[in-house]
Amino acid sequence: MALSLVPELGPRRVRRLISLMGGPEPALHASISQLQSIPSIGKPLASRIARGLTEARDSIDRHWQHALDAGVSILPFDDPDFPQQLTGEEHAPAILYVRGSIAALAKPGIGIVGSRKCSAYGLDQATRFAAALADAGWSIVSGGARGIDTAAHHAAVRNGGCTVAVLGCGLDHCYPSENAELFRRIVEAGGAVISELPMHSAPDAKNFPARNRIIAGLATGVIVVEADQRSGALITARQAGEMGKEVMAIPGRIDVSTSKGCHDLIRDGVQLVTSPQDVLEAVEPIRERPAIAHLFTTPMADEDHVSDGTEDARTPNSIEDAILQALGTALTLDELCERVGLPPEQVRASVTLLEIRRRVRREGSRLVRSK
Repeated sequence: MALSLVPELGPRRVRRLISLMGGPEPALHASISQLQSIPSIGKPLASRIARGLTEARDSIDRHWQHALDAGVSILPFDDPDFPQQLTGEEHAPAILYVRGSIAALAKPGIGIVGSRKCSAYGLDQATRFAAALADAGWSIVSGGARGIDTAAHHAAVRNGGCTVAVLGCGLDHCYPSENAELFRRIVEAGGAVISELPMHSAPDAKNFPARNRIIAGLATGVIVVEADQRSGALITARQAGEMGKEVMAIPGRIDVSTSKGCHDLIRDGVQLVTSPQDVLEAVEPIRERPAIAHLFTTPMADEDHVSDGTEDARTPNSIEDAILQALGTALTLDELCERVGLPPEQVRASVTLLEIRRRVRREGSRLVRSK
């Protein structure tokens, strides 16, 4: 928890520092010379981190007690209760602050995301899908924001289901403020409100991409209900595709801007869903499948890491390059898996990402490289 209070130590750097120093305690007492020995951490940054570590050691007791008094549980990444869906993901949080049920984080989840400035149609669909999926035993994972997120959380709670709200601020803050009662009801219903940010962290736009990645990581599949072409919901969809999750989109009116993002996803190969049954048919077969994020990322990867040439050469980019090279001719998914020598789950996830980027398109049952 103290390490996460240091501004210069993001999640990947925290995990790498703990690994290199042999544990969180020695990491918390790392000297400038030890910090400077880490690849890409020069003396100025090492000095700033060292000052941050000193301040964290001096303030940690106060921060710890404040979290406990607020009824918040602390889950570091190596805790047995830390969500297994996140443990193999490169950008996984180093720590989670949890208000509510820790067990809710382990439930199979469906992410429902979309526009804050949504239409009545979008609200209706978010409510319809969230209620039915909650009734089917799925946890509804979303970001607690206005619009689609709020509708999905409310529907899950009203139907006696479990829902997890992932915030882009610390749990001292309620953002948006009008959702205070909703967040209280989520906790009372056996769900959770969580954040990777220190309790005092204010809402900030720069926090939301990382928040979206946690939503994608916790979910087996992600449904984009309504989103314009610059919506953060599309970031969540892309991140889910990177992780090998099922990505789905609900079609909307063709003359409404908040449907354009969904229609772009569908055009680029994301699964179109028009009923909760479509979603269940897509995700039920993989409900019990172990998380596969580790197939795409190296758990200890870090922005500071310098390769020594011993890593597995099949990085996400090299997998995509192999797929693009293989698609010099049109291939079915089975033919593509055979050509690149990788399992279907891994190939499908990379293909989804390439489709979102418009590097690959579908022609009937075959995949081709876009020109």
